[in-house]
Amino acid sequence: MQSALEDAGLTGVAARAEAYGENCYDSQTNEVVYFAAMQTDFRVTINVPDLKDTERLGDLLEKVLIALDNFPTDKTPGPNPGYVGVTFQAGGEELNLWFTVSQGIQVRQQGLRGDALLKALLFR
Repeated sequence: MQSALEDAGLTGVAARAEAYGENCYDSQTNEVVYFAAMQTDFRVTINVPDLKDTERLGDLLEKVLIALDNFPTDKTPGPNPGYVGVTFQAGGEELNLWFTVSQGIQVRQQGLRGDALLKALLFR
């Protein structure tokens, strides 16, 4: 995922993906038999000079979402679409977004970009 973001031209970015699910236990021994992934969540942190430049933040967010297109639900652990967490950092301040992969796809399908894209996902 990190390389996909860098390939999209994003710098000052840290990314990780995490599979979430549940342990499945043997009913006789109560021991974990296997882990069943239910979804994959993506977390991205981006260093920016100014959190007030919402047009720029939206442009960066769009690049993140385009890069995440390389990781569709049928190619990641778990059958369900997961969540996307994006943290913009400027100095000691942060702006955090948390939305479903599906919501990220929907707002882009609506043609939202820049500031409008950011606000649509910030207020979900």
